[in-house]
Amino acid sequence: MVKKYLRVDDDLINQKESFNKRAEKYYKLRNGKRQILLRNLLFQDLFREIKIKKKKIMVLEPMCGYGEGKRIIEKYFDNEICYEGFDYSDEIVKFAINYTEGGQIYIQDVTSFTSSKKYDIIMIIGGLHHVPDYSMKVMSNLSGLLNQDGIFINVEPTYNNVLYKYLFSYIYKKNINFDEKTERRFSLKELNHIYSSCGLRIKTQMNAGLLAYLLWYNPNAFPFLNKGNSTLIKKVYRFDRLFMYNCIGRLLSMATFSVLEKSIKNND
Repeated sequence: MVKKYLRVDDDLINQKESFNKRAEKYYKLRNGKRQILLRNLLFQDLFREIKIKKKKIMVLEPMCGYGEGKRIIEKYFDNEICYEGFDYSDEIVKFAINYTEGGQIYIQDVTSFTSSKKYDIIMIIGGLHHVPDYSMKVMSNLSGLLNQDGIFINVEPTYNNVLYKYLFSYIYKKNINFDEKTERRFSLKELNHIYSSCGLRIKTQMNAGLLAYLLWYNPNAFPFLNKGNSTLIKKVYRFDRLFMYNCIGRLLSMATFSVLEKSIKNND
C-alpha cells in the first residue's frame, strides 16, 4: 500500500483536481505523432554526448506525469534502468501505471519527498514551475539524492526577455490550461540561480523553446498551431538548431533543457 504525503493548502488541492479532470485528454495531446517526433529530436540532441558508465542505473522521475522520462531515458541510454517515479495527481498516476511498463510509480508530493536511496539520474519534465514557491526546497532535497557522478535533467518553460515575461503572465491568466494561482514561469537567470544554490552546475544547456517548440511541443496550450507533417517538423527543427546554443536562442527561447551535475565543492 502506497502512503500519500500531500499538501493541504487550497490552491494546490485545486491544482490536483484540475489535473485529475484532464488526465486522459492531456495524455492524448502530449503523445500525438508530432509531439513524440519533436521530443525525440530534442532529447537526441540533449543527450548526444551524455553517457553513464554504470551497467545498471537508478532513475528517479519526480512529478513524473505519464512516465515520459522513463521512455526517454530507455531510448537514449543503453544501461539497465531501475526506474522510480511519482506524481501528485492520483488520476495521472493511474494512467502512468497503465502506459508504462516496469518500474515503480506511486502517488507522492514532491515538496515533502524524502528517500534513503541515491540515484544516477533524476529527471523532471516541466514540473518545477508547478511548485514555484517550493522550487528551492525541492531542488535542494533532490540534488542531495544524486550520486556523485550522477546527472540531473530538468526541462522547464522559461523566459529571458521582458516581453516574454509579460506575455506569458497574460497567457497564464487567460488560458484555462494553466493555473495562474499556482504556476509561474521562471526566468532563465532565476532558474540557473536555483541550480547553483542547490549545489548543481550546468553540464549542458539547450535553448529548446524556439519555433518548433511553440508549434508542437505543448498542443493543449495552443491547439490551433498543431499542424503539419513530419517533414515540416524536421525542417523547422533544423532551423531552430542554428540558435539553440547561442545568445540569440537564449534570448528568444520559451523553454530550457538542462543537464546538471554536482558541483565539485558539493560532491560527497
